[in-house]
Amino acid sequence: MPVRSLTSSVLRWPDAATVRQAVERWATAAAARRADILRVGYFGADPRGDWGVGSDVDLVVVVEGDEQPFVRRAVAWDATDLSVPADVLV
Repeated sequence: MPVRSLTSSVLRWPDAATVRQAVERWATAAAARRADILRVGYFGADPRGDWGVGSDVDLVVVVEGDEQPFVRRAVAWDATDLSVPADVLV
């Protein structure tokens, strides 16, 4: 996540490469935990190249099936270890 220096009010936001690496690690770990994952991808400002301070990452996880309603599916997916906030669509 973005970090604040102890002596400054300035937030330091991770660069695009750091975000991509974090997404790849997250996707790899998710695939190791769940056999029903068909594909993981991300979209939005970061892959378009127009990300900036305050940008989040938008993740899409394609699974074989999920009995939960669409609006509840992301609850089961913890993305808090990513370097920026994330929206997860399942």
